[in-house]
Amino acid sequence: MRDLSPAHRHEVVLARVASLGYGRSLVILSDHEPKPLRRWLEDLLPGSYEWTYLAKGPDLWQVRVRRGQ
Repeated sequence: MRDLSPAHRHEVVLARVASLGYGRSLVILSDHEPKPLRRWLEDLLPGSYEWTYLAKGPDLWQVRVRRGQ
């Protein structure tokens, strides 16, 4: 997905999170802290996922997004 523009990447990630079944998760890798993506998820899918940092930079950020209710 790195060849996609950042805005398009967010759309793809949102669609994948929305399509996850309850309790399923995906891991996001980024070269920067993905705060904008987290805010977007909070706005569009409030309370329906868990956000867990697996690695916090400085060169690699890794986040597990788990679908909840």
